[in-house]
Amino acid sequence: TWLYEHNKHPYPTEQEKDELKVRTGLQRTQISNWLANARRRGKVRAPPLSSPPVPGAVDIPGQNPGMSYMTPLERWKHSPPEHEPAATSDIIRALETTPYDPAKQQSSHGNH
Repeated sequence: TWLYEHNKHPYPTEQEKDELKVRTGLQRTQISNWLANARRRGKVRAPPLSSPPVPGAVDIPGQNPGMSYMTPLERWKHSPPEHEPAATSDIIRALETTPYDPAKQQSSHGNH
């Protein structure tokens, strides 16, 4: 789409508005309003930048609450990834099957 192709500068010239008018059947004011609304709503996004490479493992400080009392999801949340790697499908399954307990949520936030 025009908006995606011009995400770095989503402001059409008068000629581009005329081309969009022919392609869409909209009036120039409708095109201008639609583009203004799309920019306001955040539909225009810059292309993702590649993230810089991570130099190595990062030490994650913090308390290690009694792992034996935790659910698999809680253990995963409190352990560095290199100590207990988990597949995305396992994480999703744990989220779907672990009941929500507000008391545990309150106590786990205090440990960070």
